[in-house]
Amino acid sequence: MSTTAHRPSPTTSWYHFHTSGLIGSPTVPRMRSEARSQFFGCTFSSLSAAFSLTAFLIIAALGEELISRGYLLTTLRDGLGAAAAVGVTSVLFGAAHLRNAGVTVQSFCIVTLAGVFLGAIRLALRSVYASSAAHVAWNWVLAVAFHASVSGIHFDAPDYRTVEQGPDWLTGGQWGPEGGLFAALGMLGVLAYLHRTRPRRREES
Repeated sequence: MSTTAHRPSPTTSWYHFHTSGLIGSPTVPRMRSEARSQFFGCTFSSLSAAFSLTAFLIIAALGEELISRGYLLTTLRDGLGAAAAVGVTSVLFGAAHLRNAGVTVQSFCIVTLAGVFLGAIRLALRSVYASSAAHVAWNWVLAVAFHASVSGIHFDAPDYRTVEQGPDWLTGGQWGPEGGLFAALGMLGVLAYLHRTRPRRREES
């Protein structure tokens, strides 16, 4: 007796979002012969996959923040000062991603900059939950909204995916958009804003 696997009819479009950094534009869709997506070994709809990935990102980011910007930064700040504590925890944060796929010197530097970015939010708003929210929002936009890689980690997602166009130093390449120039410029812009508004926050506190 022989069996033949059933192939679903091509009813779902796969949209390519060409991107430079974090900006995408839709192009002509092509047909795809899968109506559902594989996520962590199970079959889910688009909405279920988004909810499951969101839950995973929240847990992962909260765990990283409690360790890096919660315990370590607070402990080091008491002995070394705020600036040194942010510097040390940011380098450790970057080093923790060195085994991820597609890592380069540039991606390591930008992830380290992300540590500074999150550390600055933690100190400016005096809340590890603020840095956790920023961390979750960053990863959510990349993984759930754009279906792009996050720190070299690719998550299977239905319907569409982000395809980078341009040199890796601009788009991030295999690492994902957060390894590109636009991500670095965005974080530097936020850091400049936090530095500029620091006197006003001191007056309000």
